[in-house]
Amino acid sequence: MQRNYLLSGRGYLSKSENTLHFGLGSIIKIDSFIVTWADGQETFFEQIAANQVIDVAYQTAVKRNRKLMPASQPLFRNSAAAVDLLHKDEEVDFADFNFQRTLPHKFSQYGPSIAVADVTGDGLEDIFLGGSGTFMATWFIQQTNGTFVAQKVNYKSHPQLWQEDAGSLLFDADSDGDNDLYIARGGGQFIAGDSLYQDVLLLNDGKGNFNFAPNALPKLLANASCVKAADFDGDGDLDLFVGSRVLPFAFPYPDKSYLLRNDSNNGQVRFTDVTDTVCPELQEPGMVSDALWTDFNNDNLPDLLLACEWMPLKIFENQAGKLKEITATSGLENYLGWWNSLAAADFDQDGDMDYVAGNFGENLYYQCTSEQPIRVYGKDWDKNGMIDPLISCYWQDSLGKKSEYLYHPREDLIKQLTVIRKKYNTHGQYGEATVQEMFSKEDLADALTLSANWMKTAVIENLGKGKFVLRALPKEAQLAPIYGILPYDADGNGTLDLLLVGNDFGMEVQQGRADAFSGLVLLNEGGFSFKPLSLAKSHFAVLGDARGLVNVATANQSLLIAVQNRDSLRVFERSVKVVVSHIPLKNNEVKARYFFRNGQQHIEEFYWGSGFLSQKGRHIVKPSEVEKIELLDSKGNVQRTL
Repeated sequence: MQRNYLLSGRGYLSKSENTLHFGLGSIIKIDSFIVTWADGQETFFEQIAANQVIDVAYQTAVKRNRKLMPASQPLFRNSAAAVDLLHKDEEVDFADFNFQRTLPHKFSQYGPSIAVADVTGDGLEDIFLGGSGTFMATWFIQQTNGTFVAQKVNYKSHPQLWQEDAGSLLFDADSDGDNDLYIARGGGQFIAGDSLYQDVLLLNDGKGNFNFAPNALPKLLANASCVKAADFDGDGDLDLFVGSRVLPFAFPYPDKSYLLRNDSNNGQVRFTDVTDTVCPELQEPGMVSDALWTDFNNDNLPDLLLACEWMPLKIFENQAGKLKEITATSGLENYLGWWNSLAAADFDQDGDMDYVAGNFGENLYYQCTSEQPIRVYGKDWDKNGMIDPLISCYWQDSLGKKSEYLYHPREDLIKQLTVIRKKYNTHGQYGEATVQEMFSKEDLADALTLSANWMKTAVIENLGKGKFVLRALPKEAQLAPIYGILPYDADGNGTLDLLLVGNDFGMEVQQGRADAFSGLVLLNEGGFSFKPLSLAKSHFAVLGDARGLVNVATANQSLLIAVQNRDSLRVFERSVKVVVSHIPLKNNEVKARYFFRNGQQHIEEFYWGSGFLSQKGRHIVKPSEVEKIELLDSKGNVQRTL
């Protein structure tokens, strides 16, 4: 259905034409056309051919009782389970800009994290939500009837609960068959190396009671952003990658990241920092916002994919337990973005994993190309002990020539770098000066310089042999930063579609909030082509500062849960209930191979940690189109056939 309105007066001293335009695309005839007049009477036409102008007079209007076409059922609806999942994220506002005036956006406003797994041993998936500084974390424990019971818990040592839960992960750390809890601490609100950044590991007694394992972790005092688990050394237990984003108060410098090998033995849980020996490049790979363990080359060794700001997507190949970066030859090396998030799925059903990467989108003041990138220069320009980040873009001068200028207004830059006041006394002088005129080559030579030339959220096709092709998703996915990504068969046709949530309310004031995104369902049309579904047809609406996105198996159905910063959880279910059987995965099952009745196959991975601050439930559903499913362990051996 299309609807349009005609107003006799519109705008200041203005009047629109008395013509309504309806675009029909390839449609050559419409079923019906109805004109509703101001008094409620109607003029009704049927079987109208396209490509014509129709004159309609009020004299043709009649009072008409007509039967409207039934509205199509939307894919999703708000779930009744939201009554049990009442949670509004709370956070004390922290002004990152008070310390670095020229930041592009906040780094302290990314929570809460969400992790899904069975922690009570009853076979039902439970939910953990991390707590921001001064607030406790929350458990939602699932009951046998599909409802949830909320429990506030304190896993923080500071008397005022200052620690910020950044990433969280439920996994079996001690190989005793239950899910333990790792909390990565971050937020960037304390000085670098502060003890409040120390990550913690809590061990499960099998019934959902957690106790600290004080000697299990080495000293980890980086500003963490994510934690993901996989058995990268092939010894049968789960190891960890802990990513960190920005060095506190020193943007654009990154903080340390870690590879932690699980060396637990005889009930003694211990993780060892092996970053230097397994992959030295991972000590400071960049400002890591998300990470994904994934076997991109089907050799049954988990590789590592990173999403970083001001960098390409980085891929590290697992070579017999050692990780080697292959980004430079992957086909991804030239796409420098503000990458936020990652998800994996076999979209083309060719037996290998493809990927989706959330970026900042194109609905921003920051615009860039390969020839005219955005840049950030990081340096202590005024020698006061603080890093001064300077962001530049390309703009036209009065003669139409594009040159590199600083993005920041003179007032903001003076607050960060006071020497500018003396160097450029007026706004005119400041506005005319290019970056190269402001700073000498010597000044720029020792600055940390990073670039971005691609801001589009994209889908990535795996070509095999370490080669990839990156394609932008439709423009509807480019309206704001994308964080939560969930591959999900939304329309029930056997292929994986995409659910996206995003926005960023922490942007700097000249840009303003990046808040144009309302949540999006993209239907997989094959060939890496995705069709946006309108909100009217999807009802998948997440309007706030959205972060994580997961699916949770309940006794009755599958729930979709979107997490919002300083806002409530959004909980969805299918509008038309489909009776499905959720099959929990065992700890040694990391892949599923689906065999469809039409002869097609696809692969699904189940490592620990599935997206931005997200860990979805480890379960599978056997669709009616599937003849059988093989569940594989980390060696590629079939463990079960369903």
